Amino acid sequence: MGDLKEFGDWVVGCDNHRACHATSLPEERPDGSLEGPIGDGTLSVSIKALPAPRSAPVVQMALVGEADRRAAARIAGIAIDGRNLGIPVSGSDGLVNLDAVASQKIVDAARIASRIALIDDKGQDIASASLRGWRAAASYIDAEQYRTGTVSSMAAPGDRRWDYSIAPPIPPRPTIVVQPPSPRPPVILSDDDLKALRALDPCQRYTQMSAQEPPRFFRLDADQTLLILPTSCGGYNPLRMPFVIDESGDAREAEFWPYPGNNMANRPELPDLDWSEEERRLVSFGRGRGLADCGEVSEFVWVDGKFRLVHFASMYPCRGSYDYITTYRLDVRQLGEAETDDAQLPGDSGD
Repeated sequence: MGDLKEFGDWVVGCDNHRACHATSLPEERPDGSLEGPIGDGTLSVSIKALPAPRSAPVVQMALVGEADRRAAARIAGIAIDGRNLGIPVSGSDGLVNLDAVASQKIVDAARIASRIALIDDKGQDIASASLRGWRAAASYIDAEQYRTGTVSSMAAPGDRRWDYSIAPPIPPRPTIVVQPPSPRPPVILSDDDLKALRALDPCQRYTQMSAQEPPRFFRLDADQTLLILPTSCGGYNPLRMPFVIDESGDAREAEFWPYPGNNMANRPELPDLDWSEEERRLVSFGRGRGLADCGEVSEFVWVDGKFRLVHFASMYPCRGSYDYITTYRLDVRQLGEAETDDAQLPGDSGD
């Protein structure tokens, strides 16, 4: 999985299919620096780019932090270094989505600039962000997507045409097929049955506190139930242990398929573990600090008796951005009941 790269007040990353995402960061200045802040830190700017020729960057902007939410209804335009770009926008909810033409105009104007702002109809700033480091982040995207020196370069357009003679086609992305949910209720273990599993709590030996949350059970398929067992490891990264229970009530530690960068040779530590019934995914959110303005999000689906990673996003450094960047993803397709085979569940009469 790709790492994130920090350039000035921007951070950028690309996924396993060369789709890239750069986002602005609230500014930091070292102690004693004579350089003041460029933006006011209340605007987040996200720029995403696909690796395919003829695709355009996508820009999204949002009010964040201490932004005046009442001013969101007054958003009327975008300015770079004080120059109104003439892009009509509205943002009553504090979120500004731009079409391909407007997005490209911003990318072009931001190459040699220091500041971007949302403005009202009088040209006054509503929220602003620093562009320091954006051009370097754009150069990184160019290199990852074979744009460097081409007319479609985001950092420094050249003369060469950007086509598939330069940019290899996007690698095929495997589709992970997930079985539909079973109508059966999950297998529930008694407190006596849970006692041996609670003994695996890695923090119990260091504390007299017991886990504050109840265990939770979710049906995975016709034969298996997921148990998410809380531990006494608390704080802003509560550790919860996943187990898989068969129909007879026997439980084992959940297993995970290896993925790039992790052969899963050791038991994974998955903080703040939860199950999304709607998406049929096991989700882990590891916070880098309590503010959750940095950390990692991992999403797994249940495939052939193990959990498989299908999405990973992160944000580093810890500088007040919540625009997590995806660096690994697989396509997932959940089968409908009509697509499953005709095998009956144990106990079904077939009538």
